[in-house]
Amino acid sequence: MSGRRKALIVANDVYDHAGLERLLAPGADAQALATVLGDAQIGAFEVRVVRNEPAHVIQGEIEDLFAESRADDVLLLHFSCHGLKSESGELFFAARNTRPNRLGSTAVAADFVQRCMRSSRSRSIVLLLDCCYGGAFSRGVTVRAAGDVNVLDSFPGGRLGSGRGRAVITASSAMEYAFEGDQLADDQGRRPSVFTSALVEGLATGDADRDQDGWVSLNELYEYVFDRVREQNPHQTPTRDVEMQGELYLARRSRPVTAPASLPPELQGVIDHPLAHIRAGAVQELARLQRGGHAGLALAARLTLERLVDDDSRMVSAAAASALAAVEHDAGASAGAPAGAVPPPAVAVPRDPAVEAKWPGGDRTDTRGPAELPSMSLQRSLLALIRGKTGNSASTTELWDVNALRLRHRLEYSEPLEDVALDRDAKWLAASCAEDNKLVLWDAERGRLRHTLKLPHPPDGFCFAPEVAAIIAGGEGRDALTVWDLETGRLRHSLAHDGPIDNWRLSPDGVCVAALRKADHTVRLWDLSTGVVRCDLSLDPQVDWWNFSPDGQWIDAGGKDCETKLWDVASGRPGDAFFQGPLLHPEFSEDGGLVATQRAYAESGGIWLWDLKTRRLLRTLKLKEHAYDISFSPANDLLATGFYESEAKIWNVSTGRVIRSITAVSSFTGLKFSPDGKWLTAGCYSRSSVFVWDVSTGGLRYEIPFGDTKNSVFYDFSPDGRWLAGHAYGHDRLHVWNLATGADRTLSHREILSQEFSDDSRWLITLGDDVHKIWAL
Repeated sequence: MSGRRKALIVANDVYDHAGLERLLAPGADAQALATVLGDAQIGAFEVRVVRNEPAHVIQGEIEDLFAESRADDVLLLHFSCHGLKSESGELFFAARNTRPNRLGSTAVAADFVQRCMRSSRSRSIVLLLDCCYGGAFSRGVTVRAAGDVNVLDSFPGGRLGSGRGRAVITASSAMEYAFEGDQLADDQGRRPSVFTSALVEGLATGDADRDQDGWVSLNELYEYVFDRVREQNPHQTPTRDVEMQGELYLARRSRPVTAPASLPPELQGVIDHPLAHIRAGAVQELARLQRGGHAGLALAARLTLERLVDDDSRMVSAAAASALAAVEHDAGASAGAPAGAVPPPAVAVPRDPAVEAKWPGGDRTDTRGPAELPSMSLQRSLLALIRGKTGNSASTTELWDVNALRLRHRLEYSEPLEDVALDRDAKWLAASCAEDNKLVLWDAERGRLRHTLKLPHPPDGFCFAPEVAAIIAGGEGRDALTVWDLETGRLRHSLAHDGPIDNWRLSPDGVCVAALRKADHTVRLWDLSTGVVRCDLSLDPQVDWWNFSPDGQWIDAGGKDCETKLWDVASGRPGDAFFQGPLLHPEFSEDGGLVATQRAYAESGGIWLWDLKTRRLLRTLKLKEHAYDISFSPANDLLATGFYESEAKIWNVSTGRVIRSITAVSSFTGLKFSPDGKWLTAGCYSRSSVFVWDVSTGGLRYEIPFGDTKNSVFYDFSPDGRWLAGHAYGHDRLHVWNLATGADRTLSHREILSQEFSDDSRWLITLGDDVHKIWAL
């Protein structure tokens, strides 16, 4: 899939005109279609649903869809409403405000849709019409439907321009209703629409992928829908008119291929040949098919190779076994398959990136450190990065769609840019410009410059505050933070401290911001909606760190030479019950409901578990020595503690009992649960590796080596917990492990500095040597 993929779904099941009240309700099916088209694993469309809007609103959305397109975009427009035919034979689509005797001004004309399609630069346009058709006549004229409305005549071919393609698919051309005067009358009986539900079913189940190649083409989808509609309603016949060169793929198959496709007859003949040396000649082609992109053929090739392993010829058997061994299988992909089902072929991480985006001008020669490297931000399926050099700075921001593997926008700015960030919904893109004290805001979807915010100081850190639709900017050594409205670009609040601000934090719940002034050790909190000061926290002068709890209700602050305190954000008061003498760094549960604390090293061992809502001590975990690592599981039901001498324990939070004891061959640090809670990991500096333990058994499952290096090892889990990716700082290899199977892939990227997974765990983005690489998982 290349180019943007945009879908507009128009659904009308509520009408102001009394004569249209008896129409079938399309809303639920339209929403279901939006869900399946917008699913990143299926359609990967950017979907917009327009429901029960007046005609002028619908026309504006249609014009936007087609006018803002590019040649390689795929555009899909779906109508689920009533189609009406005027006295002159023109086709109209009913809107909420449609009046049957004023179609020209209150409905959407098919000719208008046709003009928008014709003027679009896109070469791949799909129009889906799930409409009932009738004739509209003036009051006093009684006419019954006597024949078909030829819907495709309203969208004639050959008018979209040279080199372009379009397809029109309709639910039916048959009239289902007619008008008697100004009222709608039913002359054939009400029939539920099965067209959209068949579309959704074919895409959601993957059954529309008839050739089992893992993709659903436009023609396959039509054939599936045609058969399903005719099965349920023999009187309804979907129709199509397609003018396209080549095949258009609308979606990925949503479920694994479980039935092999038929091998080419000539290859099957070689496989079945009585001479062994001829059968052996088929092995190489079967291995190629198994590695190929056609899922059904890959499965058929694998099954055939497995059968050839038992061939009575040693030559054939050895060749087949060697071919199978060369193609590494991902056994975890078949987990959960029904009994007797053939597991789908494994999908391995490719050894070459899907996208490699490199700086113009060659390799990096600046060695002043990470501050000089390009900035990157990943949200949902969008990757923003700064590109293009002007001296040592960058003046271009690129926005990549990692699902479509394409550059969506290249955003130029007149001055050098430093840092870039996307908001959590990937709707806004911001970049800082220190030379002229500005923040630049773009509409990430359309690539349009929305605002240039003139700051009172050079920007030194900024972040989005989505809960209040704002962006916050700070400046090193400045006395105030500034809060800007995203929609208007206007300054909402200037949040002033009593002197220069050293660092600041946005609360995880997004409703307040806090800033530290080291000169008087004061943290000031503001309410972002009002700009009013909530409270000031007077910290210990020896505080080294301070942070919000995961739910934003507490701030913990402490240092190596001072006690740790928890502060109630609502009241600004310390939670005195949580410290009974000097404490080590507290560890919060992922939901912020629990906190684990322990005394400083000079005190006796023990971990206290506190309920932050009730402010009560739940229990004490008895220890013989201090734990240097504490980590809650994602479900907050387990607690892992690490000790010196290569030992760790897993505790049941509810009972306070040890359920697993873990030992390793060497000391380790940095205990961390996987996102699914199945694995517990820790880094081993002396062995340059990562230990992976099975939480259910406490046994060591893997030791993942990162080579002979004394550099720090950095690793991350994919959000679904399936993959672990890691690298040694500054090295040229990154390892990606499938935790279910232990399969390892080594990816080459010179001087790796960081890696990051996409939210859907389908992509891995690496940065090194001024190159961003996107790897398909």
